[in-house]
Amino acid sequence: MKHTVWPLYSKILPAILASISLILYRAVPLYPYDVIPLNLKEAELEFVIDGDTIEIAGDQRVRYIGIDSPEENEPLYAEAKELNKGLLKGRKIRLDICAEESHDKYGRLLAWVYADGELVNSLILKNGLADIMIISPCGLKHAGILRKSRLEAIDHGLGIWAGMETIDAQSAGRYIGKAARVHGQVVGVHDSGEAVFINFTPDIKKGFCAVILYNSLDKFKSSEVDPAELLNKKISVTGTITKHHGRPEIVVEDPSQIELNPRSPSSLQPSQALSAFPPLLSSPSLAHVRV
Repeated sequence: MKHTVWPLYSKILPAILASISLILYRAVPLYPYDVIPLNLKEAELEFVIDGDTIEIAGDQRVRYIGIDSPEENEPLYAEAKELNKGLLKGRKIRLDICAEESHDKYGRLLAWVYADGELVNSLILKNGLADIMIISPCGLKHAGILRKSRLEAIDHGLGIWAGMETIDAQSAGRYIGKAARVHGQVVGVHDSGEAVFINFTPDIKKGFCAVILYNSLDKFKSSEVDPAELLNKKISVTGTITKHHGRPEIVVEDPSQIELNPRSPSSLQPSQALSAFPPLLSSPSLAHVRV
């Protein structure tokens, strides 16, 4: 009998340990705690309103923090809504509600939305089906992630950035009223007391400049872009070129519009674009969306 007990245990023990491990594995959340907050609110999706708003059980609408997708009757509205629906359908939805300001003036919850552990706010930006809209205090939490996602979409000409040209500062005057990515070297930075002017040519009356209004300067404190240190640096500025007092300019509302040491989008290989970032939807089907 003494010789048979241990062999019997040696066969049963691994099965017992495996069962315990499986129970523990299922009990431990799969979310990376160093990235995703622990205290998330579980939510049941009722329906998707557009690319940045959903309604959850309890007749509660949720507004995604940090992004702004096309409104109804605007280009790419349907694509943004369809992408949002595809990212959420059949997945476990959790909300990280803004602690400082839980609701907006319309009564909508302000939240970072996770689907199976992935930040949906960021994924919609990566597809180019929203632009960034960081408002303090709620938007500061993941501002760096959103800015990177926006830049990826711009690099690959996705969604609202499709067809946008990359031009040099001297050509900006020919693109009034159009969205463009303007490359150049900063030759002057001037603080007028109401705005910071970043000049790309010595001719400050007619040459292209980027304008940062004072009400946008706080956003730069949480970014790697310091307007005061841009002198003599090569940068790119993305936005709609307007004409003000006879000169072309882009009003910069967020640091993500300014890229330091810019790369030309043409330097990225198509294979890199397909493997690294999710492609823009070309049809209502979401089967090929990579997240």
